[in-house]
Amino acid sequence: MHRLAFLAALAACSDRESEQIEALAAKVCACKTSQCAEAALELFPKTPPNDSRRIQAAATDARNCLAKLLDAEKAPVLEPEAPGTGSN
Repeated sequence: MHRLAFLAALAACSDRESEQIEALAAKVCACKTSQCAEAALELFPKTPPNDSRRIQAAATDARNCLAKLLDAEKAPVLEPEAPGTGSN
């Protein structure tokens, strides 16, 4: 009986931690700039509370959101002008 109570408490703790990580990932993904997303990533625990699939998925989502912001903020590559189209 004690084992069952312990496992139930452990699962509840795990769910709570997963929900916290998912909420942090949502903050990262709500950012409009990479600076905002990087600041939100700083709120993630340095050592994950457990290695559940939910936590892994949330962390992956957060990284993907940051990557999209960084890509969007890159300076556009300017194509060289074709000969004869420049302003001389």
